[in-house]
Amino acid sequence: MNGGNGGFCAREGEAWVGFCNNTGLAWLRFLRPGFRHCFAVLRRSGQWVVYDPLSQVTCIDLAGEGDAILDFFAERGCRLIPVRPEPPVRLPLAWRPFTCWEAVKRVLGLRLGRVHTPYQLYTYLTRRN
Repeated sequence: MNGGNGGFCAREGEAWVGFCNNTGLAWLRFLRPGFRHCFAVLRRSGQWVVYDPLSQVTCIDLAGEGDAILDFFAERGCRLIPVRPEPPVRLPLAWRPFTCWEAVKRVLGLRLGRVHTPYQLYTYLTRRN
């Protein structure tokens, strides 16, 4: 849908990345506590969209207007980092496993081949900000 023809892309508007301790899957326990899952919260035309790439399904929810959605996640122990999305680049990316951090990087236009965990993404984003 993005393909450069005006489809939804995180390059416009406000964006946040949330990090949490989702331990619903046993294999996630090897990841750093507090950074076992990540998701994106995007605002476009005043509306918040939650992009949550889970292992079994990707959830995309319209969360409405106002900043209550950020408070909702913060109250549940999620760390939220503001992000400045990158403009899309028309170069192919290397194949990588579909993970929450890979999906979040791609929706934000981040080309970070050496970021392989939610904590590495968190570290990159906090240093960049």
